[in-house]
Amino acid sequence: MQTGDYIEIRNIEATVQIGVHDYERQAGQRLLVHLRFGVNTAAAAATDQLSATTDYQALVHQLQQKIAASRVRLLETLAEQLADYLLHEVALPWIRLELVKPHIFAAPTQVALVLERTLRPVP
Repeated sequence: MQTGDYIEIRNIEATVQIGVHDYERQAGQRLLVHLRFGVNTAAAAATDQLSATTDYQALVHQLQQKIAASRVRLLETLAEQLADYLLHEVALPWIRLELVKPHIFAAPTQVALVLERTLRPVP
């Protein structure tokens, strides 16, 4: 994974219709998303302007909408779709994306899938 500056957003909550079994998809499942992504903080630090960095409030909202609209069966498919969106549409240089299904088994067991993807080095 890349080194340098990054923003990390943890515990983004969303409800998703996902699962191999019908009962999983019908009920919907709570999903937690942890996202780390590379940023160049120099421009934002110099200008103190939101426009010079990633608006993470907007990014959280966009991710929640993408997840809620998803109708895939596998967590792996959803993770790849979100990674593609973050790298190519949001244009983040690199990401570490973790999707957690916190209630798939009895507490405290959780299932998590972690993807690390790089599009380009942070300038």
